[in-house]
Amino acid sequence: LILVIIIMKKTPIKFFLKQSIKPIYIKDFQVWSNDKKHQKSNTEIINYGRQFLNFKATEMNFLRKLCNKNGIGTRCGAPISVQTGKYSVDDARSEAELVMFETVQKLLQKSNVKASEVDVLVTNCSLFGPTPSLSAMIVNKF
Repeated sequence: LILVIIIMKKTPIKFFLKQSIKPIYIKDFQVWSNDKKHQKSNTEIINYGRQFLNFKATEMNFLRKLCNKNGIGTRCGAPISVQTGKYSVDDARSEAELVMFETVQKLLQKSNVKASEVDVLVTNCSLFGPTPSLSAMIVNKF
């Protein structure tokens, strides 16, 4: 009886694994390139930390080390909200839309794919989880 149960439990798993393994291909990719109004030097980023975030000496030292060793380059992108020191959910949503919509639009054009042909859309953001979700925002746009 025990042997039969074990066999019955393993058989559906083997069947499922054999049926569900299908190759996944990345057809193309696109990276968002910020425009001039978003480009800021590491020095400007450090000044924002001092001016808008009221960083103390230890925090400023950490920010300096981060900017000097981040490998991003001398002209990285900084959202307008960081540049002005005014943060809101609407600003975060606008920034997400700017980056995602522009990037997805360019990717679809470059790869000659229609939005309706995309089966799976995966998004991830560690700091911003809006409702509707980032994926839903993209699906609704395209």
